[in-house]
Amino acid sequence: MKAYPQNILIANSTPDSYQQLTQDLSGLALNFQYLEQLNDILDFQRRYPVAMLIIDHHSEDTEQLNLLFKLNSTLPTLNIFIILPRSNPQTIRASFEMGCSDLITKPYSPEELFCRIEKQLYVAQLNNELQKALEVKSDFSANMSHEIRTPL
Repeated sequence: MKAYPQNILIANSTPDSYQQLTQDLSGLALNFQYLEQLNDILDFQRRYPVAMLIIDHHSEDTEQLNLLFKLNSTLPTLNIFIILPRSNPQTIRASFEMGCSDLITKPYSPEELFCRIEKQLYVAQLNNELQKALEVKSDFSANMSHEIRTPL
């Protein structure tokens, strides 16, 4: 896979966790942004668009999952990756139902985190290319429809 020169927002993390995450993902050549409060994500995303949001959960707070749902409905194309404090099947299921793209539980291996983030960025890149192809197809269809209806 290739390097992805994109902005990644790490939210709800402690400064130490943020440092560890950026170190674990340093091989991806990403631009990291740090946001301490999860509630400020929507405002931040409007000012500084990011390709992926990494949420470092410290607890299994349902309010955070509700915010995740709000984010997904407001920004449906945003890739959301969650780091959970422990493996709880109900929280994992709820996270996916609320719109996260992928998740990992603590303690995690840096290699697994790296691979999962890299894969999500690759999927996002493919989705962007697909969206562009669909726009080209739509424009082509509209132009051809006009040409067919126009007499010589």
